[in-house]
Amino acid sequence: MSTKGYECVRAVNINETDFKRELKLSALLGMFQETAEPASVELGFGFDVMRGRFNAAWILTRIRVDIMRPAVWRDELVIGTWNRKHSRVTFERDFVARSASGETVAAAVTSWVVLDVDTRAMKTASDFGFDIPDIDMPRAIDCRPGRIRAPIELEPTYTRTVRYSDIDVNGHVNNARYVDFAMDCIRIERHRTHRVSSIEIGYVSEAREGDAISLRSVSPPSEPDTVYIDGVNAGSGAAFFRARAVMSPRDYPA
Repeated sequence: MSTKGYECVRAVNINETDFKRELKLSALLGMFQETAEPASVELGFGFDVMRGRFNAAWILTRIRVDIMRPAVWRDELVIGTWNRKHSRVTFERDFVARSASGETVAAAVTSWVVLDVDTRAMKTASDFGFDIPDIDMPRAIDCRPGRIRAPIELEPTYTRTVRYSDIDVNGHVNNARYVDFAMDCIRIERHRTHRVSSIEIGYVSEAREGDAISLRSVSPPSEPDTVYIDGVNAGSGAAFFRARAVMSPRDYPA
């Protein structure tokens, strides 16, 4: 198995951008996810092997992304990824997006688990029959995503029902779609004057077709540049995800 990281080159397409012609956060997460698959194939545990041999799927549980500057339409990005150490049930992978000139545009640290496709039971590293090397590279961000707790109560923002376009190959809402849900909690005027410079998301449970998700958000007075967002089951109140986004003022409003 390879002990080096994996890289690919991606151009920012116009359908991946927002009204400011900037790469959407959900599209950035999509690029990271797309890069993780061939990197996993090189190591012998890509989608086909996990599904065919182990009836299992990789599931993202936590992510933090720091954005140094927004990528824009027509930018060419070099997406790099490398796997980190793993415990019995948790696997870590880092990502970085650089410009063609080598400037770091964004970086991310992630945690994953492996679930049985049918039972949704968690699998352990020993179930695979092979080891995943810890690549000796610096962390993309010197941190480990933890639990997200808002200091005050979140306020109802809007409710949406999970539909066909939200569902991915694993039969649930794709991790990147939750970012769209979260960004929709922030009014467009704030998107004009600020940008997300960091976001952390904890994925708590799977949302499926027909689930009604109640989105809630708040910017605490003690943290005016931070927006806490979560999505809970509109019926039971059980959490689907929790997020914390740091908003930085733009030099020039969009």
